[in-house]
Amino acid sequence: MALRRDPDLIECFSDRAFAHFSAKQYEPALADLNIALGRDPGVARWWNNKASVLLALGDATEALICADRALELQPDLGTAQANRLDALLILARGEEAAELAQTIHVADPTHDSAMRLG
Repeated sequence: MALRRDPDLIECFSDRAFAHFSAKQYEPALADLNIALGRDPGVARWWNNKASVLLALGDATEALICADRALELQPDLGTAQANRLDALLILARGEEAAELAQTIHVADPTHDSAMRLG
């Protein structure tokens, strides 16, 4: 119950997930993110981080769901748009990926999203 009352402690799970991800320990990263999101599902960054982990694990379908959730919570989260684009490309949803890449490019012409379509 202490986790529900202490946002700093919940943040520790996200921080540890990032450390696991950086060390390519994807399963522990996913477990920590699931704990954090179970306590506070309203944090876009955590959904986006989960999308990154799922992409690393090869689960583009679930990664797309997580990236979409992150974008529902924070529509301008560029890294979530990039994760969504990567998932769409892996899932061979080319038209959607091309539209998203164009949207990203219009918002930020310096973004490398167009290169992902090459």
